[in-house]
Amino acid sequence: MPITWSNVSVIKVKEEGCKTRIEGLGLKPQSSEILLDEVLRLKVSYRIVGELRDVLTQKSIEEAYKKHDVNFRLTSTVNLLKQTAPFIYRRVKAIKLARKAIFYWSRDSSVESRIRIMVVNENGNPSIVEQIEQLNEKLFDYTIKITLLGRDLGIGEHKLAAKVRVKWGSHTFINKGKAESTSEKLKILIKPTSH
Repeated sequence: MPITWSNVSVIKVKEEGCKTRIEGLGLKPQSSEILLDEVLRLKVSYRIVGELRDVLTQKSIEEAYKKHDVNFRLTSTVNLLKQTAPFIYRRVKAIKLARKAIFYWSRDSSVESRIRIMVVNENGNPSIVEQIEQLNEKLFDYTIKITLLGRDLGIGEHKLAAKVRVKWGSHTFINKGKAESTSEKLKILIKPTSH
């Protein structure tokens, strides 16, 4: 395949970009004290920033479409960890999420670009993205709700943390990669059920 200026610019974007990272990872409980038979509700939120977020522009999406690179999949694994001893954690719950961006040709001539983007979230709900800012929000910003019973942890005070790992495959606009981060620990008190 002959080298063209479009190929060179795609390679240049791959090499110049900064690393992808997880930012703003937070683990928040609805209540820091619950009874043994009550439901513990936690919220994990985070954003993926850096190279991966920056390379998805309308131009790179159009170049990917021309090269038949039309499906982008982002896999995220959230592990809820319980500290059992200093520097030792046990996984309490694991959640695996997959989001997809699909690039397709639109017959709608009223829009600026004919190459459109559909994002499918982890629940399988598709939505059409009108602007790149919407793509960034729908593909790279997460808020996940985790529920478990107090008896899953047991009576007493527990230190919990969330460990998040995201990964993606190789595409015309970015190389295969991954990022991971661990939240700050939070304390949860599980009280015995009073009869």
